Amino acid sequence: MKCPICGSTLNDTDTFCSNCGSAVKSETSGYMDSIDTSNLNENSGFGKRNTSSNNMGSMQNNSAQYVGGNQAQQTVNGQPQGTLNNNQYNQPQFNAGNYAPYTVAPAHSKSKGSTKTLISLIVFVVILVIGFGGRYYYKNYSTKTLEGTGYTLTAPRTMTKNSNGSVFALDSFSNNEVVINSIKLEYSDVEAFGYGKGASPKEMFDLLSSSISSTITVSKTDANYMYYTQVTGGKTWYGMTSMKEGNGGYYFFDFLCENKNQSKYENKFKEWAQSVKIK
Repeated sequence: MKCPICGSTLNDTDTFCSNCGSAVKSETSGYMDSIDTSNLNENSGFGKRNTSSNNMGSMQNNSAQYVGGNQAQQTVNGQPQGTLNNNQYNQPQFNAGNYAPYTVAPAHSKSKGSTKTLISLIVFVVILVIGFGGRYYYKNYSTKTLEGTGYTLTAPRTMTKNSNGSVFALDSFSNNEVVINSIKLEYSDVEAFGYGKGASPKEMFDLLSSSISSTITVSKTDANYMYYTQVTGGKTWYGMTSMKEGNGGYYFFDFLCENKNQSKYENKFKEWAQSVKIK
């Protein structure tokens, strides 16, 4: 029996060729016995084991070929293993220059027009608040020294002096919410009622209460003030009277506001009354 691959003479019991190692029998199907070997020669064919040194070197060189492009010569254990040649399959080589690096798209910024509009709106609101706050402060908290006849008094800056034709009246000041009137009783004016120097405020308030108009209703008196309501001009007014002795007599100061504003001004009336200084 001969090997169908290399033609070497074999024993009938051999399963593999002792020369090339090819299988010469199939234990299952026997297909190897029917293979057409007429077109095979000694150096080619199915199962041919090429053991020549030249062919081994060529195979090592071929296995070292790289199809991706020109590369440096490869070595194994210091021995050259062939050169990586150009792409033999005509595939396009990678060129980093053809690709732009990944970039992050910039965030969309607000237009300058919108920013300017927002800033203008904020500035307008701030100016409005400051203007309103300034006006409110000027109206409700800002004060000045009022120059009266023989005295000074701290009161709202918006107060203006009015003319007063009453016999005992000295001065009258007012704004759109508050009225301050002042009168003076000389010592000679109260002597007929049994009073002289050094009378207490309450004694003077009792004297006034006995002679005031029927439109005035006294609610109470204490050591410093007399409180009352007065109906005039179709409105009900809240009033508080304070007294200060000096300069030959007694000065009385009436502080009035509409009854609906009592809670707003009753403490302020006391502050203004305490600021009175007789010249």
